[in-house]
Order: sequence, then C-alpha cells, then structure tokens
Amino acid sequence: MLRTAILLLALFTLLWGCRKEEEATPKVKLEGIIRDEFGGAMSGVFCKLESARGKHDAVTSTFGSFQMKDIEAGDYTFTASKDGYITLSKPMRLGVDPGKVELVLSSGSSFLRVADSVFLVPPGASSVSVKLESNVTWEVTGSAWLTVSPSQGSGNATLFISWPASEEDESRTGLLSITSGSLQRTIRVEQEPPVKIMAVATSYGNLLYAIEDSIHLDLNRVATVSSVTSSLTTCVQDIKFKVTGKRVSLTYGCTRMGESYSITVSGKLGVENFSVTAQANFFDKKMHVPGYIDDYILEPDNSALWAITRFPNKLYRISLPDMTITKELSLSINPSAVRWNTFAGKLNLFYQTYCALA
Repeated sequence: MLRTAILLLALFTLLWGCRKEEEATPKVKLEGIIRDEFGGAMSGVFCKLESARGKHDAVTSTFGSFQMKDIEAGDYTFTASKDGYITLSKPMRLGVDPGKVELVLSSGSSFLRVADSVFLVPPGASSVSVKLESNVTWEVTGSAWLTVSPSQGSGNATLFISWPASEEDESRTGLLSITSGSLQRTIRVEQEPPVKIMAVATSYGNLLYAIEDSIHLDLNRVATVSSVTSSLTTCVQDIKFKVTGKRVSLTYGCTRMGESYSITVSGKLGVENFSVTAQANFFDKKMHVPGYIDDYILEPDNSALWAITRFPNKLYRISLPDMTITKELSLSINPSAVRWNTFAGKLNLFYQTYCALA
C-alpha cells in the first residue's frame, strides 16, 4: 500500500512539473488585416511569421484578415507578400497579449538586385563592398567566416563584406543569402588557400660520382618561387633549385646524413608575397647513443650500422630499420675508424698505430 502511494505521488509530481513547464511558455495568437493603398481589404495575401522559435503562416480571407495561433512569445519577423504588390517585412515582438497587425501593401513589383554576386579573393584578410538595390525590406544570412554589415535593412544599401586570412589547405567558399519574402539573391565568395608545404622528401647523393644531396618540397598550389634559403649560416654554398608544377627541387652540398635543415621557400602568389618553411630531415628515424660517435659504416646489405664512440669507448651494432642496438662491445681504447672487409666478411677497427680484427 505504501509503495503504491509513493508511485502515485511521484506520478503526480511529474505531471504537475510538466504542466508548470507548459504554463511557463505562454502561447499567443496573432491577427491582423492587410489593405491596399486605396484602403480596400486584400484577399490572398501570404503572411509569414518566423524566427528561431519556428515558423507560422496564413493567407488573408476575402475581408483581408488572417489569424495565427499557438505562437510562442518572443521576437519574430512578419512578412506579407502577393503577386503584383511590393513585399513588406517588419520585426515584431509578441508578448502575453494577442498581437495585432495592420499593413498597407503598395502595388508594384518587388525587386532585389546586387551589382556583383561572385568574388574570387586572395588568402589574406580583406573586404569588398557590394551595391544592393531593392524596394523591400531584406535580411542577409550566411557563412560563418564572412562578416557583412549591415545584415538587414530596407531599400537600397551598400553591403560591406569582410573575411579573415585563410589557414586552409584548399580553397573555401562562403555563401551569403539576401532574402525578402520569396525573393532571394546569393553572393558567393571563394577564397584561395595560402601557399603551404605539404610534403618533404630527401635524397642522398654520392660523393664518388659528384652527386649532391637533394630535397624535394611539394606545395599545395602552383606559385612563383623566387628564392630558396637554409637556416645553416655556416654554409656559403648557393642553393640550386627548379620548380616543376607544385614541386620545388633543390640540391644542397652542405648537408650531412643524420642532420635536419630548415628550408624556406619565398616568392609571389599573384600580387601577394609568401614565405613558407619546412624541416628537411636526412634520416627516417633517430635514436640516442651515449658518447661521441667518431665513425660509422653500413653492412653490405644495409641491414645494420656499426658505430664507434668515445666517452665511453664502445662499438655498437644498430639494427635497421627498427633502430635497436643488437650488439654493444666495450673497447680499451678508442679506434679512429671502422670499415667493413667485404672479402673477409669481417669488421675492421683501425687505430692510429695499428689495426685489429673484431
């Protein structure tokens, strides 16, 4: 019995809470009459009330009257339109009391025109002005990255459209819609992306055949490249480069295996200057070995690397490509060089006074 009473009490509380919530959002109605410029009642006028809360519509009767019910209180835009008459819109706030509208529509054709509707703009932040011609009340809505002022008005106006600098990899498109009743015009803004380095690849040269190390930089778009520079200030050698489509290829004789270099590409994109920087790594993976590496050599099949170090004096075998130390030998003194003896299939360590086989 007690359990039943508790359930009934919970149900009553829930229903009462829902009822109070419904009562907290008042519903109102809107009624009105539409006349022509001579005072006559207009039938067949399409009336629309809309906001973020919802949309309501009605058509005037033979007496020019209309009525809308069950409207949440708040701010709305009311629009009246009919063929052969100029569309009329006005802001409206509905409270607890019923709303009333009395409007006069003038004969004529509604029009909404823009001087330019498509703009191709550069990556940087900028703005443009657009002439708007109209005889109706209008509103502008649209893209999140475009700013327009004014965003609403009546009659002729100049719209100022602005945008921030783009950080995108590809072009982006923003659309602005100018509406008044059934009339709608669209302004399209296409912003080009800034120049970016999308990929970096390095190629090792061969000193025996006088082939220098090279770097390949893939841009996201075709641009005019005027210079390629490096952050390595101790190297005075000029960087030779060529551009093929979106790829910038360069040779650089100051590189060393295992090092990383900051490469900057500068030039023009249309009338705008650009400068982009990327890291060119002459290694795929990197690991730390205690001490100072004096010399190293690859095994003939490139499966491992042998390195000798000072402080401590050691010989390491590093497996490739997983970069793990598979052998570590302590040495009494530090060798000056390490070489692979292909004929004997052994590793040779060279000292300043003598050599030994390991």
